Amino acid sequence: MKKQDFGNLKTGSTSDLEKKIGQLEKEKTDALIELRMGKAKNVHCLKQIKKDIAKVKTILNAKIFIQKSTDDHEKTETGKEKNASS
Repeated sequence: MKKQDFGNLKTGSTSDLEKKIGQLEKEKTDALIELRMGKAKNVHCLKQIKKDIAKVKTILNAKIFIQKSTDDHEKTETGKEKNASS
């Protein structure tokens, strides 16, 4: 994948990222099978796919972390407002 593709993934939703991870996992499995059968000409392809999976998972985890932190922040803000009005 190119850097531009990762830039597009950063703006996508978490479901898009999960779909991309599934697609890359399938590519990894196919590349591993071809490598074991001796059909693969590019033996470095598998390593690059693993790196791409790690990059997408990193983006996904960052999105989930940000989403949770904003949810927690909103909960504490509403809790403070309730306490102040009591």
